[in-house]
Amino acid sequence: MIKKYTHALLFLIISLLFSQLTQAQNINGIVNTYAKVTNINSNVFTIGSLGGRPGNQIQDFNAGKRVMIYQAKGATINTSNSNLFGDINALEEAGKYEITTVVTRSGNDITFANLVNTYNINDLVQLIYIPVYNNPNVTGTIHSLAWNSTNGYGGIVAIEANQLTLSANINVDGEGFTGGVASDNNGNGCVTIYRETNPIYGEKGEGITTYSNHTRGQGPLANGGGGGSTHNGGGGGGSNHGKGAQGGIGWSCSALTNAGGYGGTAMTYDNTGQRLFFGGGGGGGQQNNSIGTNGGNGGGIVMLLINELTINCPATHTISARGENSVDGGNDGVGGAGAGGVIYIYTQTYNPSSCNINLNVDGGNGGDVNDGGTHGGGGGGGSGLIYSSVAFPTGVNTSGSNGTDGDDNAGGSQSGDNGIDEPIDVVVDPGVPPGVDITKGPGGHTSKLRMWLKADADKLFAGPDLATPINNGQEVKSWENEANSANYIDILGANSQTTFLNYTSDQLNFNGIVRLNNTDRNLRSENSLTAQTLIVVTKSSVTTELDGLLGLDGDRGIRLSNNVNDWRSGGNNDWSNGGSSFINGVSGNTHNQEWHIVYQEKGTAVTNNLFVGGYFSGRPYTGDIAEVIAYEDLLTNQEQASKG
Repeated sequence: MIKKYTHALLFLIISLLFSQLTQAQNINGIVNTYAKVTNINSNVFTIGSLGGRPGNQIQDFNAGKRVMIYQAKGATINTSNSNLFGDINALEEAGKYEITTVVTRSGNDITFANLVNTYNINDLVQLIYIPVYNNPNVTGTIHSLAWNSTNGYGGIVAIEANQLTLSANINVDGEGFTGGVASDNNGNGCVTIYRETNPIYGEKGEGITTYSNHTRGQGPLANGGGGGSTHNGGGGGGSNHGKGAQGGIGWSCSALTNAGGYGGTAMTYDNTGQRLFFGGGGGGGQQNNSIGTNGGNGGGIVMLLINELTINCPATHTISARGENSVDGGNDGVGGAGAGGVIYIYTQTYNPSSCNINLNVDGGNGGDVNDGGTHGGGGGGGSGLIYSSVAFPTGVNTSGSNGTDGDDNAGGSQSGDNGIDEPIDVVVDPGVPPGVDITKGPGGHTSKLRMWLKADADKLFAGPDLATPINNGQEVKSWENEANSANYIDILGANSQTTFLNYTSDQLNFNGIVRLNNTDRNLRSENSLTAQTLIVVTKSSVTTELDGLLGLDGDRGIRLSNNVNDWRSGGNNDWSNGGSSFINGVSGNTHNQEWHIVYQEKGTAVTNNLFVGGYFSGRPYTGDIAEVIAYEDLLTNQEQASKG
């Protein structure tokens, strides 16, 4: 699992050096900070008041912080007084989102660069601060601040991490769009009414449109379920990927005069995950005896950008975005249930061990009428959707079904239509979430990356100029640079004095390495490059003063001191001259000749050809290298802490 090791180790470099995160940080409760966007001027987003995690502050949106931009609404709908009311005409920007990094903050003005999408300030755009962890352990239920359309934010859990361990659940059940309220205590007769302002009809559940002229009556509000009509019609179920059910028929009504609210309009997703929607709220029931009920809330959204998802056995834990069940009622109309939300897991691997990780986006169940007479049970909520970047192994279980319709009476009869339950509620390998770029740079940081060498079998070659695939034990003659295909490491001379070892034993987490044996200016970049920051993962075997690990021609690099356990610091030719040196995240330059991470910054950038091992004649290197990274500039603390 070389790629798994590589990304995990690069995240470790970043977190060890510059964040104050522990190896196993315990997390629970609300971990995100939310802010409504009040103005957009090109790439500058102005935000209002904040909400979310304890201690949330404007500094959560400082330069370098990771942020999710999300627009909840914006769809246009059919507003005719007919059974077409609530059908979606165009999605517009509803559901669009992206993961990005703050460039600068000035007061409440947050500036980004190179955004993927455009957003409409009138349709509830929010910024969500994404915490970046190394190896967090979920020790108590994590949830979002529930969506609130008045505040204009909430409903989303977003986390970036290396290894995320579940010792508890992640739960955004019922934290999406809000269910409609029950009607005023009034009304009789069986009336079909699609749109109304009169509160004697149940309120429509919230959906992806901001339309607000007619919020009562049976027609859906995009994916929000319709409200119950007179007399005692049940509320319609909210929708998402699956379509919610129509509410129960009502008191003394027939199929021709059905008073139940319509199920919400089902949302159309593609296989790329470029839009995500909250579960629609269920419609409110119609009442005249003060014992009808409100609609259930839709499920929220979970976004995990991680290298590995694992679990603490023997317990089973769940990531859940279910729609909320509606509450049972008496001899009145009962509210419809909320629809399931979305779970999006962008990961390299799942590791459920011998336990189970459950992913659930079920719709909520419609409430029952607990009365002998037939009234209107609540419509079941539609299912949500699960996105995963890789296939699920045994032990990761998924559920995405519509909720059940509520009973119209104590005898258990039902008149809801069960909605439309989509047969496939999981999309595997949808591509990369908008704005995410973790494939071109260490930890996703690509700015001014000039060299990135990994000891992967598919990046090393037994011939010069990236020719001839390599096998275990063969001499390395060229090395692909993932940062820039036009510049790579090539053999200089007849022999490189290096060998590729793809260990089957645990040499370095069962990953390949390049072994340098007295390598003296044998591997050089094809072209010159400019560098100021060098990072090397290595295990040194040298015992000679001044032997060189890595550097640029002209005697500028990382070399030993007279103490062979020190990467020299302070001399004019040392890489850290005028800059900083860290070993495994600790300031200094002392190592123990075991595997370690060398991070050195130079006071000013220099330009020349890069040598791997023995960059100055007569000062060869002997040891193992797993990874080499070179940046043209210095990485800010925020950049490094945010690029896992």
